[in-house]
Amino acid sequence: MKRWPPPAPPSSRIAEGHAHFTPPPPGWDPLAVRRLLTMLALVPLFACGNGSTQEDEAQPAVPQRSSSASAGSSQTPAVEAQPAAAAPRDGDRTEDQARLAVGRNFSCALHQDQLYCWGDNRRGQLGVGSRQARSGPARVQGLEAVAIVAAGDSHACVATGAGGVACWGEAEEVGEGDASGSTAPTPIADLAQVVGLAAGGARTCARLRSGEVRCFGPDRVARPVTLPAAARAVGVGHSHACARLADGAMRCWGMNFFGQLGIADSRPADGPHEPTGVSSVVQIGIGNGHSCALRDGGEVWCWGDHRPDRRYDTTIALPQRRHEGVSRIVAGGLHTCMFSPDGSSRCREVFQERVWPSGARGRAHHPAMRVPEGSTEVALGEGHSCARLASGSIMCWGNNGFGESGAGDNYLGAPVEVAFPR
Repeated sequence: MKRWPPPAPPSSRIAEGHAHFTPPPPGWDPLAVRRLLTMLALVPLFACGNGSTQEDEAQPAVPQRSSSASAGSSQTPAVEAQPAAAAPRDGDRTEDQARLAVGRNFSCALHQDQLYCWGDNRRGQLGVGSRQARSGPARVQGLEAVAIVAAGDSHACVATGAGGVACWGEAEEVGEGDASGSTAPTPIADLAQVVGLAAGGARTCARLRSGEVRCFGPDRVARPVTLPAAARAVGVGHSHACARLADGAMRCWGMNFFGQLGIADSRPADGPHEPTGVSSVVQIGIGNGHSCALRDGGEVWCWGDHRPDRRYDTTIALPQRRHEGVSRIVAGGLHTCMFSPDGSSRCREVFQERVWPSGARGRAHHPAMRVPEGSTEVALGEGHSCARLASGSIMCWGNNGFGESGAGDNYLGAPVEVAFPR
């Protein structure tokens, strides 16, 4: 399987105005900087204005969490159904309508119309009523007709076929007051008619049937994002987000430390900005600190974090054409996969950090390029990835120190099938 073409030497990219290249100071840790940036004023960046793409439709009230189930309680309140559109059919799903999602050290998947999660659970991110890690799939109780699942660093959210949203996991990420987090699905108020959902870092964005996008974080208040046209898909990175619009345009907002907004510099944006030179977009892929767009005709353009071995601060602040003849893209963590019409894939190869349950850290080569043949859905994480095959089975690979890949040793160098309860 081929790698991405090697980038041009840094000096030539600087001359072209497409990148900046600065050796880091001694002891500089990109991961630590990225996580620190997440804590800095992200709510205003993700809540861009009071406007919306269209006039809001009349929305039924979202059921509130039962007072008998406090944060961190093992009691799981049911998420009730609300009138809305039916869940998307598999062939009609957009990039923000996933049935498979991976967080930092955990995974979630819809299997036979039930939601299962496995892996790290110190923040309650598995939604199973406890904080005990699971090396195999455990069913999330109290959910009805789950249509979409999304995962951030240490939290997960679902949208039901009825249009409501519920989240669980780290308190700081879903707005719970208990510092130890919520272990059960908790409805998000003021969200209904949701047809798309994406999460990353500590933030989640929902796309409504009207085309409006609303995002929320620690305060658990879903705020509208001002966009010039109705959104057709939304994606969330570690600290930025992008939307694909009905007119083929794209808008990105949030932090811009790696140039992931595509606006020629690294300053954060005070509202959604259009990536320079990107149009006729038919699909988007958003990673931790990079963004990609698939254009009509099969061209893939990417920008943002481009550190293949993390030794240098190498970023691409302006969108660049990376590939042609592509029919589908998937992004997540620090890498992107591109699929040809014949189903073959090409993925950017990166180095990942291996984190063991003991807290020890070390470098691990993440085999993102080993996407199983015949995959119909792929979720790329920071240290592990998973794929759904046409048969319905789920295969995962990469880091497995918390059981996030579902089976086997602490690190899986090749995809292994996840065994679901019968």
